[in-house]
Order: sequence, then structure tokens, then C-alpha cells
Amino acid sequence: MKAPEPLAALESSGPQDVALENVSFAYDGGAPIFRGLTLTAHPGDIIGVTDPVACGKSTLGRVFLCKQRYGGSIRIGGRELSGLTPREIAAAVGYLGHDPELWNDTVAANVLCGQDGDAMTYADFSGLPFAPAGAL
Repeated sequence: MKAPEPLAALESSGPQDVALENVSFAYDGGAPIFRGLTLTAHPGDIIGVTDPVACGKSTLGRVFLCKQRYGGSIRIGGRELSGLTPREIAAAVGYLGHDPELWNDTVAANVLCGQDGDAMTYADFSGLPFAPAGAL
């Protein structure tokens, strides 16, 4: 089996705003699951999405992964989400759905996903305050 080609590091300018403008989604030929979603989240903001079962919360999460086509605009750091590469989306978006894919291990091991390094370096990108060294 051929070894994967090394990938160049993704450049990041650090935490960025996420802006939704008139975001909508409907399954092919169906009524809208949601529409008119408009908000701006700044680094460090924590936003919860709640509502009854089967109202579209998971679908909204999948929209952020570009696994569902959406109407309107979703911008991360001023760049349209649908225009990002899969690697850029994976670097910018975290989504934990109904069936999380986590290892029975430490938070640090799950953050690093098998890579060597210090998981705390990723806290800088989250916009959240740093925890003490070794906290993960």
C-alpha cells in the first residue's frame, strides 16, 4: 500500500468570527427544516441550539460540515464555508453528533487524534481561556 503524501500545514490566523446570514435548509422538494438563521459568533462565544426532537439541530450541524447543501451564507473569518476545502473545514469546524466518534482515552488523545504533540496548542485556536498545563 502506498504511504499517504505529506500535507502542508494549514495556515491559521487564529480564532475568527462565524457569521450566518439568512441560512436555510430543505431536503430535496421538501418544506424548509429551518430558514432565516442569522447570527454572528465571536471567538469565545458559546452557543447552544435546542428544540424538540427532529427539528433540524443535527441537520444544522451537518450543514457546517458541508454534508448538506444550504441556502444563504455561512462565513468563517469572512470566507464562505462552501468555498473551503475539506481540510480547511475539518480544521475550522468541530461537530459532535448523536454518535460521537471518540476513543476511550484522555481528552488530549481525542484532541490529537493519534498525532504526537501538545493538545493545549489547540486551545489557542478555540478562543477559550487556557487551562493549566496537563489539564487535558
